[in-house]
Amino acid sequence: MAAAFQLLFFLVFFSAGFHLIFSFTDPRDAAALQSLKDAWKNAPPSWETGDPCGTHWEGVTCKDSRITALGLSTMGLKGKLTGDIGGLTELMSLDLSFNPDLSGPLTPRLGDLQNLNILILAGCSFTGSIPPELGNLAELSFLALNSNNLTGNIPPSLGKLSNVYWLDLADNQLTGPIPVSTFFAPGLDLLLKAKHFHFNKNQLSGPIPSKLFSYEMVLIHVLFDGNQLNGTIPDSLGEVQTLEVLRLDRNALTGKVPSNLNNLTNVVELNLAHNQLTGPLPNLTGMTSLNYVDLSSNAFVTSEAPAWFSTLPLLTTLVIEHGPLQGPLPSVIFSYQQIEQVLLKNNAFSGQLDMGESLGPKLQLVDLQNNDISSVTLTAQYTSTLILEGNPVCSALSNTNYCHLQRSTAKAYSTSLAKCGNTQCPNGQKLSPQRCECAYPYEGTFYFRAPYFKDSTDVKRFQSLEMSLWVKLDLTPGSVFLQDPVFNADDYLQVQLALFPPSGKYFNRTEIMRIGFDLSNQTYKPPKDFGPYFFIGSPYPFPGGDKGTSISSSAVAGIGIGCALLVLGLVGVGIYAIRQKKRAEKALGLSRPFASWVSSGKDSGGAPQLKGARWFSYDELKKCTNNFSESNEIGSGGYGKVYRGMLSEGQVVAIKRAQQGSMQGGLEFKTEIELLSRLHHKNLVGLVGFCFEQGEQMLVYEFMANGTLRESLSGKYIVREVRMAMDKNDEQHYGLREIMDRAIRNSGNLVGFGRFIELAMQCVEESAAERPTMSEVVKAIETILQNDGNTNSTSASSSATDFGTSRGVTRHPYNDVPKKDVNDLNAFDYSGGYVSDWSSSSSDSDSNGARVDHGTHLIHHKSDQSNIQEIIDHFAPTLPSLEGALRNHINEVRNVSSTTSVKNDGQQQQKGTPMPPHSLPRPLSVGNHNDKAGTTKVTKSTKNVGEDNEKLCELRFGSYCKWRKEHREDMKDSVVKKLKDRLFVARAYFPSIAKLPAQNKLSQELKQNIQEFERILSESTTDADLPSQIEMKLQKMEVAIAKAKKFPVECHNVDKKLRQILDMTEDEANFHMRQSAFLYQLAVQTMPKGLHCLSMKLTVEYFNSSLYDRAPLPSEKFLDPNLHHYVIFSNNILASSVVINSTVTHARDSGNLVFHVLTDKQNYFAIKLWFFRNAYREAAIQVLNIEHLDLNYHDKASLLSMSLPVEFHVSFLGVDSPSATHLKTEYISVFSHAHYLLPYIFQNLKKVVVLDDDVVVQQDLSNLWNLNMGGKVNGAVQLCSVQLGQLTSYLGENSFDKNSCVWMSGLNVIDLARWRELDLTETYRKLGQQVSKMTQSIEASALSASLLTFQDQIYALDNMWALSGMGHDYALDVQVIKNAAVLHYNGMMKPWLELGIPKYRRYWRSFLNRDDHFLRECNVNQ
Repeated sequence: MAAAFQLLFFLVFFSAGFHLIFSFTDPRDAAALQSLKDAWKNAPPSWETGDPCGTHWEGVTCKDSRITALGLSTMGLKGKLTGDIGGLTELMSLDLSFNPDLSGPLTPRLGDLQNLNILILAGCSFTGSIPPELGNLAELSFLALNSNNLTGNIPPSLGKLSNVYWLDLADNQLTGPIPVSTFFAPGLDLLLKAKHFHFNKNQLSGPIPSKLFSYEMVLIHVLFDGNQLNGTIPDSLGEVQTLEVLRLDRNALTGKVPSNLNNLTNVVELNLAHNQLTGPLPNLTGMTSLNYVDLSSNAFVTSEAPAWFSTLPLLTTLVIEHGPLQGPLPSVIFSYQQIEQVLLKNNAFSGQLDMGESLGPKLQLVDLQNNDISSVTLTAQYTSTLILEGNPVCSALSNTNYCHLQRSTAKAYSTSLAKCGNTQCPNGQKLSPQRCECAYPYEGTFYFRAPYFKDSTDVKRFQSLEMSLWVKLDLTPGSVFLQDPVFNADDYLQVQLALFPPSGKYFNRTEIMRIGFDLSNQTYKPPKDFGPYFFIGSPYPFPGGDKGTSISSSAVAGIGIGCALLVLGLVGVGIYAIRQKKRAEKALGLSRPFASWVSSGKDSGGAPQLKGARWFSYDELKKCTNNFSESNEIGSGGYGKVYRGMLSEGQVVAIKRAQQGSMQGGLEFKTEIELLSRLHHKNLVGLVGFCFEQGEQMLVYEFMANGTLRESLSGKYIVREVRMAMDKNDEQHYGLREIMDRAIRNSGNLVGFGRFIELAMQCVEESAAERPTMSEVVKAIETILQNDGNTNSTSASSSATDFGTSRGVTRHPYNDVPKKDVNDLNAFDYSGGYVSDWSSSSSDSDSNGARVDHGTHLIHHKSDQSNIQEIIDHFAPTLPSLEGALRNHINEVRNVSSTTSVKNDGQQQQKGTPMPPHSLPRPLSVGNHNDKAGTTKVTKSTKNVGEDNEKLCELRFGSYCKWRKEHREDMKDSVVKKLKDRLFVARAYFPSIAKLPAQNKLSQELKQNIQEFERILSESTTDADLPSQIEMKLQKMEVAIAKAKKFPVECHNVDKKLRQILDMTEDEANFHMRQSAFLYQLAVQTMPKGLHCLSMKLTVEYFNSSLYDRAPLPSEKFLDPNLHHYVIFSNNILASSVVINSTVTHARDSGNLVFHVLTDKQNYFAIKLWFFRNAYREAAIQVLNIEHLDLNYHDKASLLSMSLPVEFHVSFLGVDSPSATHLKTEYISVFSHAHYLLPYIFQNLKKVVVLDDDVVVQQDLSNLWNLNMGGKVNGAVQLCSVQLGQLTSYLGENSFDKNSCVWMSGLNVIDLARWRELDLTETYRKLGQQVSKMTQSIEASALSASLLTFQDQIYALDNMWALSGMGHDYALDVQVIKNAAVLHYNGMMKPWLELGIPKYRRYWRSFLNRDDHFLRECNVNQ
């Protein structure tokens, strides 16, 4: 009875559990998937019962009850793809590939899958046009619609897929032109992340648009072959430097081939055949990576063989059939080591054919039919196919094989089944090459669209393909069968593929779906020389039993009894399982040797990634060594024995077999063979393959018949060559001039070079006893540096001190370090003004609102500069070049120095010009200076010098200098620095004192003090590390130096030594200044951790909430022109929140306020949730993703490149003084490109107030809406300390009022109606294009274009409306701050940064919402 109750309890629990699982999937997803199932036939059997996520329907992937992936590759589905697919709103991956009975049009509801990242519908039978709605899939990165029956045009909306890298539309019936962006629509030229454009085998027409390509693109495969394209090949194609495969063949292209294609040095395959191209044969000299070239069947001008026939060493296949070539055929083309086929029939080559004596080892076919060759010279070395039919030479040699069409004796590759005998399989089954048993393989056809070869008989090449398939697809070694590789009419390599299950007759459905996805999604990567591919899988014959049946009620009792018996049997099964565990693991290791290598079936896992090596079975190596017989043993060592063997194809190899006890782990062995397979050198034997099977580890190498490597390659070779070339009579070059590095050879008088060579020769003596130790080498080098002219070694960290004398001051080749001339404009990395202290071009913001470089972020490291210098130079300004104007001003500054000629009227007028940081002379020297006429002497006070230095510091390093001054700390190593200074002085005097015979005592005293200081400094870095008696020791040194100064010394040497110390100190100080300034800049531009945390938490919370189901705020307010509309461009949650909070707090009527926050897609969701959670009285807040706005402006793409106000830090000479010490620096903040779309974003509004996100509002702003601006467009506060006339070099030759003041962003009242009337957006766009041509930077044009666009359109607001400088000026008056309506934190020290000016931060922080729990969790309030 108890047992019955237990059974009943089990069944009840089981039923309850089943019910819980059934309700696991989100109801919306479950309904959508059920509708799809009803529309399809042959859905997987597991779909018949249960719940998609709970009982794990095959091909369905879930996360948190939502369906995120649907993979049904090669399932034999029949039916249509209905609109129900749009209900799976969380779907990230959809793969329905290789279901040829899926047909009908593609539903537009695919565009509703906003989270979709992968869409693969290849190898089906879909018809109709491509839905334009696919352009809405902003997250899509992989789109494969190839091999269907799609018609119509390519939708321009696909140009909105900004994240797509794989775009495959090949093998359809698409028509019309290739779309590019226009004023009204996007285009494929906007796909800057795309790497693959596969549009081949369609009916596309029209020219290839020049706009389609640009230098910003990263394309590697462009496949346009098999279309109806006409016109010329665009020059812009030559700008895509990343290109590797270019196929434009089989079109109707005309004109000359652009010469700049020769710049595409990464191209491996170039196919321009079967067009109507004219002009000379293209120059391919620079395309040294080419493997495959086909220029056949065009209309090129007749010429002799081009020079590039002799410059492409990697060429495997050369095809120019029906071409323009005449004259002799260069024999060098046959000598390339990789050349396989030369196909040049139907040209006009004449004279004698001499293939040369050194033929490439892989040369298989030379086809020269129908040329004009009169004689042939061949060597016995060439035994492959040569076709000369149709040449005059065949008139006399008509009976030779060469004069008849020959069938190739080599057969196309096919996987060998020789070891399986004559086993026959039933219909539908095939013989597995690994198990020699019949099974149902997964079959299909590979189409390699651009292989780097044309030889289908290469055994090693196809064996490497086999191995890569079973390794990367996680199959059993040897379970891949390849058959009938052939080049079809499209020049695609077509290969039949069969993959066999590791055991049994069938793959299960999960394995088929996985393999199909790996092949359709390009997860599987073939060996590189096979090039791009696509795969078409055949329907798999799943066993009938997998379809499943429903469970009848009468079976329940039987199931219950069976469960009871099952429980009883589990104990016995458990015991048996434990016993079999080790056996199973061993069997797995024997049958699947790479199981322990592979990590979750991913390519990046453990399977070895080999180059040129392959896997051997144990039986194969056993056979080729005659069962590892002693007669084939050729060596042994600690690792094991080495055997000589001969492979089935006749190659002799050396097989290194590990012995028991010396074997490595699987991972170590894998690493070894990966490294060995990549080592290729003429003096190293190559790795042919390996064996990792049946407990064996073997490496198969090329066989070297002539002894060991040590015997063949001696390490003495280089030494011998140098010794033979040495000539001690040649004092300058030691006889080695011809083999010296050019930089050393051309550096002048190489004093000491011979001694360096002799030392080097000692270091490479064969006997260790004859080689000097490292310490001896160091001492010898120091002696050479001292004795051969380097008297300037003063580093405190030197390993030895020179107590001898110097032989002179002859220049030493390794001593001179070139220094930049401060008077040379080219010595500074400068191209214009100063943006956000160091930001190049324009400034955008990341999430912390800090202005960041909107230009190129890649820093190229050069060997002669430090990384810090590289990064600092990267942040250097990039506004228009001012070299001409600057050169004059700097020359004037140099001439003026500290002396001024006073005119009769007592005044000097000079026009002010913006002075860039990095282009100024060093601080002017202080003291008495006379001009040529001996006029007035001016002596500067120390105070003025300090002020001048601060101005020059600010000019060069921006606001960092002010921050440094405010945060200066006491030095912790002042005494250490003093010790170093005294040590340098003592070293300067010591050589002269040491030469005085009567001063041995003083010389010894100096020496002891120097040694004592060196010892102390080697142990001390701060004052706290110094010994207690340091003051006494310092006093002793001072006494010794004072004595030394009383004696006559060699002034030249002392002066030189002290000058070197000064230069070194200046360089060190300058380095630390630049490094500190860089770290300051880095801190400014790095998002604070708290803000990053806040943004991430809000974004996650948004997607976890039901916000998308909530009704939006009333849109009437957003469109009502009678309300007060404020616009904020921001990517910073807190900054925009403070602006709105401070505005609302001081507003008399917050119900009239409408805020429009424009941000980017990265921050959109976080900002949207923030303002949804936080109310700001009665104000309405709209958050817009500026990147997804549908605007009616023809050039919106270029204006959306930057969304935040732009700050420029400009420095210029004052109008009233030409002196560099009267330089002025100001922060100018203006509109960005995106601001000029305001009339199009807010078409229903007539007036808006634009607030920067770094402002705080302190008063009610409603009076701004009552302003009568008299027809002006922009109400702004002006910065009259900067006039347009002082920015002439920035503004170019445009006509403007030089006395006009610069206007500032921060607080701007914008009359949108008047803006539209004057069409200022178009004015700005044209000015921007004009300026950018001069600056080579669109972003850098923001300053000039903004100032000029609003010329005569500025309504000057009273300065009390806005106070700028809160982000850089420490000296603002407190009362002025309190009286200002708006505080503008322009500058680098933003209030949300730790570097913000502390006394100003409280005005900003008082408007933070400190009670929000997200701020507490992210420690923002701290």
